[in-house]
This record gives sequence, C-alpha cells and structure tokens, in this order.
Amino acid sequence: MIRQFLLFLSFCILISSTSFATVVPGYQHDTNLSLSYPLIYTSNQQAQNQINSDIASYVEKAKSSYYGGYSYSEKLKYSIPYEDDSVISVILMRFTYMGGAHSIDHCYGLVYDKMTGNKIPLSHFLKIDNVAQLNNAISTGFFPMYNSNNKIISAWGKVKRISPDYYLKGNGKLYLIYQPYELASYANGFVSIEFTPKTIDYFNRLKNRTLW
Repeated sequence: MIRQFLLFLSFCILISSTSFATVVPGYQHDTNLSLSYPLIYTSNQQAQNQINSDIASYVEKAKSSYYGGYSYSEKLKYSIPYEDDSVISVILMRFTYMGGAHSIDHCYGLVYDKMTGNKIPLSHFLKIDNVAQLNNAISTGFFPMYNSNNKIISAWGKVKRISPDYYLKGNGKLYLIYQPYELASYANGFVSIEFTPKTIDYFNRLKNRTLW
C-alpha cells in the first residue's frame, strides 16, 4: 500500500513538474471575416498575458484591415507545431483578399519563451551572417525545402532576405518560413526550409564564411 502511494506521489510530482501550456481556440467571425487564433495559458500569468497580447496584435491588424475597408475579406488560421517546458512555437496564417486572382497570404512564425512571455528571435537558435551564406547552403541540397503540403520542392530563385519567421518541430529541427512567390509559385503556398541539429550547429560555428 505504501509502495503504491509512493508511486502515485512520484507520478503527481512528475505531472506538476511539467509546464505545458493550455491552448484554447479563439474565434471572431463576421461576414467575410473568419479569425481563428490561440489563447495560451501558462503557469506564469504575466508571461501568458504578454504572449496573448502579442498574438492579439496580429488579430487586430486583420480586423483593422477588414473594418477599415482595406480588404474584402480576412481569414486567420493557426497551428502549434511544437511545445516543451520552456518554449511554445506558434504559426499564424493570414489570408487577405483585396480583389484580384487570389488572396495575399502571409505566414508568421512566432516562438515564445513561456517563462518570460518574450518572443524569441531566430538568432537565439540559428545564426546566419548574411544572405549569401544562406543561398550557398540551399544550393548544396542538404537543406530540404517544403511547400504548404509538406512536399519537397526546388526554389525557383535565390533567397533575398533572412526571414525572421520560423517555427520549431521537435527533434531539434527548425524551419525558416518564406512567403508565396519568394521562393516558389503561389500554388506552393508558404515555403519552409529545414535545419537539423547538425546543420544548425555548423551554421552557428561559421563566422562570415561560406558553406563548404
């Protein structure tokens, strides 16, 4: 009996020691307006307020565009590709229709520190010195590039900027996000460049040098 109690107590301690966030879907709808976004609750109220305030700023931009008459329709979707005790990775996808053949789409990759609520910049995990360094890396074929359907594709041109948008996906992997038309056709949607722990380590040891 005592042994069972101790096992139960150990289990309770294990559960309480993890600090995974509670994610509640938020919705706002109107004619031609459909906004879905995460409401993130953590053990640190100040941190959760900061995270939710930042996410709310993206929601408000979409609403302002719609109610201000700048766009015919607005749609916002989200996913949570990764979370651990320290960080939570959020993807926000905004689709703005202003007339024309298709919507104007933008994908935001947001990674938050759950202890502070701060948004974590790309450089915290991956240090890329310049665009040339990134283009050299892509040309080697060691950095897979995926479209929105998670299919491997080839870039139709060179990278022109180091994207600040990224997401985490477990196993130490990181994905840089590029918008439609930056690296592939609109039909391919958002493009993600994959970095593994090995390629991240190599990048972080470079100093204004090209790869390979």
